[in-house]
Amino acid sequence: MDTGEVFGNVYAYYEPRALLWNGEMRRFKDISGQSPLQAVWQSEMLNELKLAVKHEGTREEFIHLLRWDRSYRDLVEDFLKVECTYTFDHPDWKAAETILSIGEMKRSF
Repeated sequence: MDTGEVFGNVYAYYEPRALLWNGEMRRFKDISGQSPLQAVWQSEMLNELKLAVKHEGTREEFIHLLRWDRSYRDLVEDFLKVECTYTFDHPDWKAAETILSIGEMKRSF
């Protein structure tokens, strides 16, 4: 860590699914990183998704429906699950055998 603190083990959550859009994985530019994946702004991706599900209103109306209309959100989520989800297995990722709080983890400076 920037503080000089060193942990013996660090655990993180991961999601073994990715967005596959037009045959390519994407990542959001809004979240900084070093990934070689094509980066798109969240607003651009919302525009593309809006067109893909044939929503004819504005992006703001689309977002409003996603937030407040559960049946519409389910429709869009089903589209993403069926048409745009790539499930993968990463050899470096494995389930934690035990989960410790930060206070329980072995650490040093």
